[in-house]
Amino acid sequence: MKKSLRLFTLLSLLFATIAGYAITVPTLTEVWKHTTGLPKNENARQGAMYGGKMYILNRVDNEIKVWDETGMVETIKTTGGGAGINFDEVGNMVVRSENFSGNAVSKSYTIYSKSDNYVTTKKLTITNVEGRADYIGKIAGDILSNGGGHMCCAVATVNNFYDHYIVNGVEDEKQKKTFTSTIANDATTIVYPFGKYYILHKRNDAILQLDELGNKTELKTPDKGTTCGSDVFILNGTTYVVYGTDKKDYKDGFSIADQTSGKVVASHNGIGTIRPASATANWLYVEKVSDFKVNIFQYNPENIIAKYTFEVPNPYV
Repeated sequence: MKKSLRLFTLLSLLFATIAGYAITVPTLTEVWKHTTGLPKNENARQGAMYGGKMYILNRVDNEIKVWDETGMVETIKTTGGGAGINFDEVGNMVVRSENFSGNAVSKSYTIYSKSDNYVTTKKLTITNVEGRADYIGKIAGDILSNGGGHMCCAVATVNNFYDHYIVNGVEDEKQKKTFTSTIANDATTIVYPFGKYYILHKRNDAILQLDELGNKTELKTPDKGTTCGSDVFILNGTTYVVYGTDKKDYKDGFSIADQTSGKVVASHNGIGTIRPASATANWLYVEKVSDFKVNIFQYNPENIIAKYTFEVPNPYV
């Protein structure tokens, strides 16, 4: 009896200690940041995250600078003078490989293979695109495999956006899908897959979720700003959106909104001193850690590269 009581007491103390460290409300925590040594925003307009690192494309110097918690750690050379960059789910990198000046049609891209740390490249041409698309949204699947992946594109001045199916680095034109929304895109509009949906984000409009039939839902983003860049994720069965909140100066403030309640549950107050008016973007990417926690990576051009964690209460702790 005494041994059982002693064991019960020890277990009670252990659970009490664990509970003492458990969070009780959604919590946003800064992990690391860099605010110096960043390129000019007119030159390096988009960054993309993979594997805990931020890849910043400089269209003038034709190079990508790779950043992690220690600072800038690697340089990858590019060609073409494009501003857009992003990754598929296995880490293959896509870079726009043509200058975006004027009304240039955005059809030419370069794929950098993750298999040999971006040494091997492959040219990608996408079809029937009417105009300019400066940026690239997140890409689903594996675009260098037989199974393929989905790269979405929204171009300026029209209401269409496209789901390009890329297999072994080549577009399968027969499986390309065209959608029409109620928003006339601009050159900074991005589209990215989210499960069976598409997220359409034009910086001056609501962020929309669309299904394959074109039915749209306006995501709840209180006090949304005028920057491009967002991500959508699910924790413990609840959908959240992380999005920029600066309404005038395109700086690094952002919020996270619960799509069930429609309320903001966490925010980062901007600290940037530069107005990145050429980029008009605040890039935010989510990396899932568990059903209750994500990492959030940020690139606000010329102001900040940072990592945060966002965590919701775990009812089982």
